[in-house]
Amino acid sequence: MKRCFPLLALALFSCSVTAPTVGVTGITLNTQSVTLVTGRACTLTAIAAPADATDTAVTWTSSDAAVASVASGVVTALAAGTATVTAATEDGGFIASCVVTVTGAVASGVTGVSLGRSTVTVVVGDAYALSATGAPAHAADGTGAWASTDAEVATVADGVVTARGTGTATIIATTRDGGFTATCTVTVQPLIETPDA
Repeated sequence: MKRCFPLLALALFSCSVTAPTVGVTGITLNTQSVTLVTGRACTLTAIAAPADATDTAVTWTSSDAAVASVASGVVTALAAGTATVTAATEDGGFIASCVVTVTGAVASGVTGVSLGRSTVTVVVGDAYALSATGAPAHAADGTGAWASTDAEVATVADGVVTARGTGTATIIATTRDGGFTATCTVTVQPLIETPDA
């Protein structure tokens, strides 16, 4: 007797496994405050939590784009003032902010320097303070090194001239940025002592 076995057709099924979506639970920035000089830039980094969040995209905004602009986390200082730069996650709308303070000084561009006086007459032992002003007035590194052409007549430190001996010396102020100079001629006279009455 013949036995007949039914043929079993095996169907193979294929399926794809989708990784679970991990939602954002918060955001922080690498710094909460920064001070910049006009014309300078810095980069803020947004750090989403958790570290394995699926969508970590953020949108950047500035509370005052005239003071500081922001694009992809790069903050550019435009004018003196304060602005708050904010990063907001596209997933969940979480935000983190950084206060940006912009100073009015420029990073470079000194065009000259001047002293308050071009000539000074003092007596031996006296001291006189010279003030060096960089141009433009808000330029960074407007003042720098001080020097005297004759230290036996007059020495100088941070603009303070001290009369050492009779004669004439030239005080020179030099800017760190650009090496511009300004001079003041110092004449030192002898100290005349009055006789006791």
